[in-house]
Amino acid sequence: MTETLPRTEIHLVRTALSGPRQDLITGAFAFRPLPRLGRAHPLVRRAGAAGPHPGGHKARPVAPGG
Repeated sequence: MTETLPRTEIHLVRTALSGPRQDLITGAFAFRPLPRLGRAHPLVRRAGAAGPHPGGHKARPVAPGG
């Protein structure tokens, strides 16, 4: 024998789960910039030791908002 849930309980469950589900979708694509690494961080030290960019070109600045 299978028991069924009343409509009010199903509605309560759907309402309770809709908020966290929306947060998972919208929160996954939220832009959260990381803080800059300090000069003493191993990755920064290693990147600085690699020398200039091949070809001697400077990196092109990124336009704000894009």
